[in-house]
Amino acid sequence: AAEVPRAYWRDRLRKLRAAGFNTVETYIAWNLHEYQSGLYDFGNGGSDMSDFLHLEEFLQIAKEEDLFAIVRSGPFICAEFEFGGFPSFILRDGDKLWVRTNNEYYMNYVSRWFNVLMPILAKYQFTKGGPIIMFQVENEYLGR
Repeated sequence: AAEVPRAYWRDRLRKLRAAGFNTVETYIAWNLHEYQSGLYDFGNGGSDMSDFLHLEEFLQIAKEEDLFAIVRSGPFICAEFEFGGFPSFILRDGDKLWVRTNNEYYMNYVSRWFNVLMPILAKYQFTKGGPIIMFQVENEYLGR
């Protein structure tokens, strides 16, 4: 959703459905939502990207347009996104932190992020009447 302005979400999702598709997928960029350590923006203001970050609104529109959703929640979302979608502040731990491992320092950050994100997503799971049919929690793991 972060690449398409919010004002166009319904139009784009409606066109996707009209083209015969039944599912939309979206990345959830950790570094956009946790724009400073411990500060989160899900469209409620705070960051410069706020208008693109209304995650619940995006999922609600997908549901209203009769689309399933696959959410790619990371923590690493893709190589094409700056630092894979990780927030840069996690680098403060320097040599102690190894991303994409079970490293204690890394997992503390991931746990904190998921403790904020997952309750939002849980409300939109298919089993609760929402559009989310799948979560992708890593991407291109150990891809070289």
